[in-house]
Amino acid sequence: MAVVSAAHGAFGPLLGKLTALLADECGRLKGVRREIRSLRSELASMHAALKEYTKLDDPSDQVKAWISLVRELAYDTEDVFDKFIHHLGDSPDHGGFKELFRKAARRLKTLGARHGIAGEIHDLKDRIRQVKELKDCYKLPNNAPSSTAGPAAVDPRLHALFADEAHLVGIDGPRDHLAKWMLEEANTSPKHCKVLSIVGFGGLGKTTLANEVCREIQGEFDCKAFVSVSQKPDIKKIIKDVISQVSCQGGSTKDDTTDWDEMKSISELRVLLQNKRYLIIIDDVWSTQAWHAIKCAFPENDCSSRIIATTRIIDVAKSCCLSADDRVYELEALSDPHSRRLFFKRLFRSEEDCPEMLKEVSNKILKKCGGLPLAIISISGLLANRPAIKEEWEKVKRSIGTALEKTNSLEGMSSILSLSYNDLAPHLKTCLLYLSLFPEDHLIYRDMLVRRWIAEGFISEERGQSKQEVAENYFYELINKSMVQPVGIGYDGKEEWEKVKRSIGTALEKTNSLEGMSSILSLSYNDLAPHLKTCLLYLSLFPEDHLIYRDMLVRRWIAEGFISEERGQSKQEVAENYFYELINKSMVQPVGIGYDGKVGACRVHDMMLEIIISKSAEDNFTTVVGGGQTSLLNHQDSIRRLSIQHIDKKLASELANVDLSHVRTLIVMPSCCITHLPSLDRFEALRVLDFEGCVDLKDCDMKGMDKLFQLKYLSFRGTGISKLPAGIVMLGNLETLEFMNTDVEELPAGITRLTELQHLNGYLNKHLPNGIGGMRNLQLMPKFIITSQETDVLEDLGNLTSLEELNVNLGRNVSCEDKRCEKEAFLSSLCKLGNCKLRSLLINAYGGSLDFSDSWSPLPSSLQSFWAANRDSFTNVPKWITPELINLADLLISLTELTEDGLLTLGQLPSLLRLRLWPSKKFVGTVQATSFPNLKVLSFRAEQVYVSFVKGSAPKLEEISRMPFSVSAAKANKFYLGIHHLSCLKRAHILLDDEDATPSECKAAAAAIRKEADINANHPAVTFPGEPKEEDNEETVAGEEEKSNEDGDADED
Repeated sequence: MAVVSAAHGAFGPLLGKLTALLADECGRLKGVRREIRSLRSELASMHAALKEYTKLDDPSDQVKAWISLVRELAYDTEDVFDKFIHHLGDSPDHGGFKELFRKAARRLKTLGARHGIAGEIHDLKDRIRQVKELKDCYKLPNNAPSSTAGPAAVDPRLHALFADEAHLVGIDGPRDHLAKWMLEEANTSPKHCKVLSIVGFGGLGKTTLANEVCREIQGEFDCKAFVSVSQKPDIKKIIKDVISQVSCQGGSTKDDTTDWDEMKSISELRVLLQNKRYLIIIDDVWSTQAWHAIKCAFPENDCSSRIIATTRIIDVAKSCCLSADDRVYELEALSDPHSRRLFFKRLFRSEEDCPEMLKEVSNKILKKCGGLPLAIISISGLLANRPAIKEEWEKVKRSIGTALEKTNSLEGMSSILSLSYNDLAPHLKTCLLYLSLFPEDHLIYRDMLVRRWIAEGFISEERGQSKQEVAENYFYELINKSMVQPVGIGYDGKEEWEKVKRSIGTALEKTNSLEGMSSILSLSYNDLAPHLKTCLLYLSLFPEDHLIYRDMLVRRWIAEGFISEERGQSKQEVAENYFYELINKSMVQPVGIGYDGKVGACRVHDMMLEIIISKSAEDNFTTVVGGGQTSLLNHQDSIRRLSIQHIDKKLASELANVDLSHVRTLIVMPSCCITHLPSLDRFEALRVLDFEGCVDLKDCDMKGMDKLFQLKYLSFRGTGISKLPAGIVMLGNLETLEFMNTDVEELPAGITRLTELQHLNGYLNKHLPNGIGGMRNLQLMPKFIITSQETDVLEDLGNLTSLEELNVNLGRNVSCEDKRCEKEAFLSSLCKLGNCKLRSLLINAYGGSLDFSDSWSPLPSSLQSFWAANRDSFTNVPKWITPELINLADLLISLTELTEDGLLTLGQLPSLLRLRLWPSKKFVGTVQATSFPNLKVLSFRAEQVYVSFVKGSAPKLEEISRMPFSVSAAKANKFYLGIHHLSCLKRAHILLDDEDATPSECKAAAAAIRKEADINANHPAVTFPGEPKEEDNEETVAGEEEKSNEDGDADED
């Protein structure tokens, strides 16, 4: 599926829609097919020209003007055809005369609207003709010049030339064998120049091997040189490069080489090498013509000289070795042992240090790499930036094919395997540019952002992955690319300093003293692939220092149409990958890295924000108004994405006089006065609508909601509404609906008609509507209360086969008076959901027991997070929690009694990263050796608990939070805790339980624990209640992003 992008506008989805219309029923209507075909042909031609012109590094003003006209035309054309498709309807022709009369009546009702659309299509045809005539008038070429000046590309072979020998694997044998052959002399005389041609697939290590052979034997030669050929070789430059290298090793040239042509350069090099034994590496030869042109520069001087050529093409390798003394060496892939050694060495130092849970997926990744060293190095580098949990590694494995094309974490491999690929894909640009809708300092939650991307149409499903997963991958890609920067130190409140601060954006563009900084920041932007530029420019919608949550950003990118599915990846995953790419490129700064290594949100550095605001304005990608930003009076083009950061009567007057019908994203900041906002029915092209934090928003402000037929992302989070607008049920394309932290208690009747809805996030005090089970695309449910009247709803939950997150209050008055009680119905649904995609389950039992879940079968194999925090939710560790839950990473469980066996069972969970235990009764126990192999965070909430650690237990534990320590129970064991065995421990917060203990015993216990910490080589910080506690200065958003229900933490009775 083609996507919306900053460079090409809406051409991608537009052409797809026109093609679909040609195949549809309306395409067979008289005259319609001809009109649509003509439009599509003209637009496709313009799109082709646009793609060429946008590749130019420095297009002329005329080209820029034409690009802008074409891009705006594409947006407007898509808007018109969206309305056309909406009014035409897509109901099938069945149902007899009743259906015929119904459709006829509906078409009569919409006749006026459709007549207006016909007029708009006619106007579009006129605009297309005018744009085409302008191109001819400007005398723009049909194709953009192919040889445009641009920044010099970084040679992807540099890592091979300067590789540390200690880091090479499997090269010793081939290197020694070939070095020996290179020094061998033929029995016959004279001593001819021999050629070694190394051939093999890109990324096998041909350059590395050639360089290692050269290092081994270079002392036997008078001079050496290395030159790279590439696909379009500059022979004169290559020969001059050899002359330069040889001259530095004792040779000399009489004249300056600047004016030498190709023939002169070859002649001079032959003279220079005539009496020397030379060793030359000619790397990356792509054609026999190039080889012959270069080879003639090296004389046959009977000095036993040697040439090493590398190529991917067998015929070229053979053409390099025409003499019987020459040799073609076909480089093979690494053996399995060498592959494993290289892979695990880069990630864990050795295979033995790899967590058991990651070995299976590691084998799959290594199989995918096929012994390709560059693939192993690049992918291990990518994994090094991802959480060491199975789910994340599985995502990387599924996305390897796409990553070769689009992920700059694999830049070296991508450059070598596809030399023509220099930029990132457009989808990341689209997602990142979407962030420009938010004002400075705005907090953008990851889940909501991901849903907005999806709602905007930026994301499409991919093989094996949902849109949510694709969008989340885009989010992580942007982070992995380091596209965020640390937040700068603010300015003081002086008036003149404030003036300077407000003018920085303009100064970056126009002030010579800031030209250097602008150039450096622009270099980072210009290096992005088109999809990352689109995604980054979206961030200009947010104000300075605004916290942009990953999930919300990803969903907005998807909703905007910036994201498309890729091989093996959903839109959600692709969008998350874009997010991590931007971080990896240092364009945004990650904020709130959770216990599992996931990034919850990001920020854009103030200086970078100014750059992307400027770029967005240039492309008319986003418009920011209020707070001293753009005046709409000076805005010439249609507004596409609008961020209102402050509104007063003046701006309200401007908004009343501009066309808002083409706005695709509207973000209203909390500081805005809602009463000044235009009516929603003026925003008929909206994909994303965000009122987050607007506490003044009331139910009466929602007039016109039912007209937003393209809307995919809608957020009322943190607003003052008490009920959702009735018009929501008319939004058939809606994918994300946020109403957390509002007074909304129930869903409107008819909400179940929204079958595209995927993320429904809020808190409900009343019943869910009947038929909820028909919303098969739902991935996130609102938190709701189960009462004795809702058994049918509980049973219906089992039909939500796409559900990933579930947050339920069972209620205080659960009974079994009906045929089947609520618990039985709920368990029946859990058994179905556990066999599907359920990843997160939070249950509040309010004093009741959840022991009924002991019969949960089959086991919820996909479950990653389970919370049951209410006091005595379970009697013991539930029977369904077993080591077979290989994906369970986060567990919060309240139980009456914790036993040694129960603790041992929990310790065998292979992927557990965070454990919070709340036992009611006294517990004394020991964490056994080999228990909790991957646990990072451990927390207890209890009294009279004494837990100690032995050597080999919890080897990766980093934090002990709220650990009760019964002084009286530990006294007999000399207050032993065992934290000196925890080699990764960073901090521990110990709660000394002084019941039945004297003050001196408590003091002795604290001293013993501190002594253990001192012995620990990691020197963890240990704190006790009443002492100053170290706090992390960085805001923590991980807890909010991981549940998508920021105020819905488990209740603690």
